[in-house]
Amino acid sequence: MMRLLATDHSRIAFEGSLRGTELFEMDGGSHEESGQLKRASTAPPLDFVVLPLTNAASAEIEKAIDSKIGFTRYIEVPSCQRHGAAIRAG
Repeated sequence: MMRLLATDHSRIAFEGSLRGTELFEMDGGSHEESGQLKRASTAPPLDFVVLPLTNAASAEIEKAIDSKIGFTRYIEVPSCQRHGAAIRAG
């Protein structure tokens, strides 16, 4: 799904138990809300990261998720912004 949404103007955010994972530390990532990509959790706040979702970055993001994280255990609320429009999966 990420590869279908990837453009030079797309970003993806993940929220969950991410601290210490490759995904949380990826180059180009930010831990601040940005544009349409906002935190879904309030109490307790979960780890939050926004990453550029380009064609090149999507493979790197998938690798980081597949290697150690996995959606069911660590990622609770993924969301994406493509050309200014928000897409929320959770």
